[in-house]
Amino acid sequence: MLATRAVVTPGLINTHHHLFQTLTRAVPGVQDALLFGWLPRLYPIRARFGPEDMRVSASIGLAEQALSGCSTGSDHLYLHPNDARLNDTIDAACETGL
Repeated sequence: MLATRAVVTPGLINTHHHLFQTLTRAVPGVQDALLFGWLPRLYPIRARFGPEDMRVSASIGLAEQALSGCSTGSDHLYLHPNDARLNDTIDAACETGL
């Protein structure tokens, strides 16, 4: 297929993201908190996450990246609560095509 009368650019690459944080970024009182005010408020919430939460948060985060032109990303998943695993995020990436 030819791209006539079109601008073609390569996809952007996000080299550092924490996709599980997508579900907690709008928690009241943490948007403007400093790091050590932010962490204690969010860790108890994230401790309740499970595999489906990880998949959903990754799906949302990856869809947002795709809408902004990102085609490749690297997730820094350092939480694995309640049997959550890296494959939950990988499954979401496969579903979204990133």
